[in-house]
Amino acid sequence: MKTKLLLLLLLAFSFANAQLMVPSVGVNTITNITQTTATVNYAIRTNGTYTNARIEHSLVSNMSTLIAQSSFIGFSNNGAWQYASYNLSGLVPNTTYYVRAVASNSLGTTTSNILSFTTVGNIIPDITAVGVGVTENSATINYSLNANLSATTSIVKYGTSSDALNSQVSGFSATGNTTSAGSALITGLQQNTQYFYQIEAINSFGTALSSGSFQTALPPQILANYTFDNTLSDVNGANAFELQAGMTYGTDRSGVANKALFINGTGTTVSLTNLPVGNSSRTFSFWIKPTQSNGSNRIFSYGSPSGTAAYGASFDATRVYNFSWTTNLSFLQSTSLNVWKHIVCTYEQSTSTASLYTDGVLRASVTANWSTVNNGIFYLGSLFGETGSRYIGFLDDLQIYNYALTGAEITSLYTSNTLSSLNFSQNNLEVALYPNPTKEVLNIQMTNEVKTVEIFNLQGQKVVTSNQKQIIVSNLSRGLYMVKIEDIKGNTASKKVVFE
Repeated sequence: MKTKLLLLLLLAFSFANAQLMVPSVGVNTITNITQTTATVNYAIRTNGTYTNARIEHSLVSNMSTLIAQSSFIGFSNNGAWQYASYNLSGLVPNTTYYVRAVASNSLGTTTSNILSFTTVGNIIPDITAVGVGVTENSATINYSLNANLSATTSIVKYGTSSDALNSQVSGFSATGNTTSAGSALITGLQQNTQYFYQIEAINSFGTALSSGSFQTALPPQILANYTFDNTLSDVNGANAFELQAGMTYGTDRSGVANKALFINGTGTTVSLTNLPVGNSSRTFSFWIKPTQSNGSNRIFSYGSPSGTAAYGASFDATRVYNFSWTTNLSFLQSTSLNVWKHIVCTYEQSTSTASLYTDGVLRASVTANWSTVNNGIFYLGSLFGETGSRYIGFLDDLQIYNYALTGAEITSLYTSNTLSSLNFSQNNLEVALYPNPTKEVLNIQMTNEVKTVEIFNLQGQKVVTSNQKQIIVSNLSRGLYMVKIEDIKGNTASKKVVFE
């Protein structure tokens, strides 16, 4: 009997030991490979008892010399494959590495298959998110850099020809492999002039380039002025709208005959090349007297019908709109038939603020990022010439400015059809202007240095602001202007000048 019991115990012990084995281990994949890091994904099967495992990596394919090995990680026995990952770091770019997993339990040690991978090579920086903001005499080049793990500096070269970028300013620096934003300021530029630029981002592995162009702004001025006083031309007798069937002249809001344009749903166009583009500041002021409601009642439009590349104004049964193609500013207000309404749309670049005024009162403002384009055609009474929802009624005193009028100026336009009146009463500065009349350049002769020079047309609209004694005026319309000068001591003078 004892012999049989001993035999049974021996068989049971032998069977239990037969279930215990050295662990099984394998490396499945290498993922998330960068210049300096990688993730090793591996699997362990304990085969009956608690097991430790670690990751080894080497520069040689037979793993005879290790760079490093991880600490052991413990795995409890559960009879199934168990999966884990380990992050390698401190690797060298553009280098081939070999990796394996090692697993050990009380019965022995097992090494896995060997996999290889190559880290990402060192690369030049990335330049993204390029944009330009301009004034009359400066430009801010905005852009983002990713140094791609190599210390990076940047410069911006510029000039009036793409083949002669002879000037440059410093940009900003970047490190690491995340994207950072910055800018470079270019000053001392000529107004209303096209410039070309090239951003250069430099690290020890090369130079990334990004090129473009921009045009500096005109001084604050009115770009177009249509009184529609029995004419389709502007106040300078140029840039006439096309005469369409059904277009006539009627009584304006003051009761004067032939002083307002009537459009009978035909729409019309004019070629205007200097309309505000991008996110530049602007003002559009006009009067309407609709005689019939026609859907969305498109008053004007220009640009391109996509994204925020369009710009225009309209109204429907309940709202007045200042719109781009996908972003609209509106005010809940009905527009009565056969009643004159003054509408002003403004955009201020410095604050990215679009505003909508009716009858001299601010009705709505919103932060907006216009990206208007100018295809050269300004549509009056339609949306890019489409036949639907064309405006039917009277239009008068269309004015377009390249800056955002103030609330006071808009109220003055509504009440008196001029901007706020000017105060030229003080005149305690000895100054001479020459030549007078002039076509190209206005020179200012005075003892002290100039603080400000402001030039106004006879409607009280400021068309030039400067701090120089020599001012280019060739881009201004012919006519009589008022020049207000202030020196650094606060003395002022006002003079009349004729631009031919």
